[in-house]
Amino acid sequence: MSTLLKKIFFFFLVSFSAFFLLKFSLRNFQQKNYNSAFVDKLKILKANKLNRKIILFGGSSVGWGFSAELIEHKLGIKTINLGHSMGFGLTEIQPFLMQNLTSDDIIVFSPEWKFYTSPEYYDTATLENLYRYNYEYGKLIGNVKYEIKSYLSKIQLGIGQLENHNTAYIYNCLNKNGDVISQCNLTGPGPRYYGIDNTPLKLDVFPKYFPFLLTHKVIFAFPPTQERIYKEFGNRLNFIQKSVLDQHYLMVDSVKDNVYPQSVFFDAEYHITCDTRTHRTEKLISYLQKFIK
Repeated sequence: MSTLLKKIFFFFLVSFSAFFLLKFSLRNFQQKNYNSAFVDKLKILKANKLNRKIILFGGSSVGWGFSAELIEHKLGIKTINLGHSMGFGLTEIQPFLMQNLTSDDIIVFSPEWKFYTSPEYYDTATLENLYRYNYEYGKLIGNVKYEIKSYLSKIQLGIGQLENHNTAYIYNCLNKNGDVISQCNLTGPGPRYYGIDNTPLKLDVFPKYFPFLLTHKVIFAFPPTQERIYKEFGNRLNFIQKSVLDQHYLMVDSVKDNVYPQSVFFDAEYHITCDTRTHRTEKLISYLQKFIK
């Protein structure tokens, strides 16, 4: 073998070795955080691709607001909570979601109020944190750009700082069904105030962003809403409810049925306590029973 060929062979050998070492490092040493738990939810969905199931879909109001574990226990059908952070947006994972559904699956769709006027919404910083520091996210959804950006991110070659278990926002925050449970034995600071967007609704184009609306049994559920928000924006929220009905979508219950005092919110805008979540889930179970054969 000539000297040139040896050099070329050595170059490719080193390049491939570096590539696989980097890939191994990313999978095993990237620091995991609360956002990383969303990747685990997607893995749960993929593992149950061929099983009939109920999917709870939305942002963190779903992750904190319904118990997939309780639904599965009561109804005897696999239930997965895909709600984690509205900052990720709800549209990017649609192809992955559709690829992992069976025709008999039921979707409980509970978008936060923001999505009714901006279905394409996401928070740039939150989404970037997800894909930059979780290589597997890009790989799961088939986004090569995310995989490359994850490769180029700083690799944590140690265990890093130990998680503070006095906060709910830790990596080990889920049960086997994808419910966020890390807050259940903690006391939260209480909810944040927020406003309701008064721009035109986009319910008429929801199927463009959420294709499961055209292919599957879908049940809308309104997010848990603080009493003070309903008091100030009740007319607008009731208009959204009417608009959902006008589109002939199924609804679990009314906006008003999901209004709660500030005292039962853990933190953020929509995060209710675990006891309140159980009560909400029992109402959902009663509604779902008619669709389970």
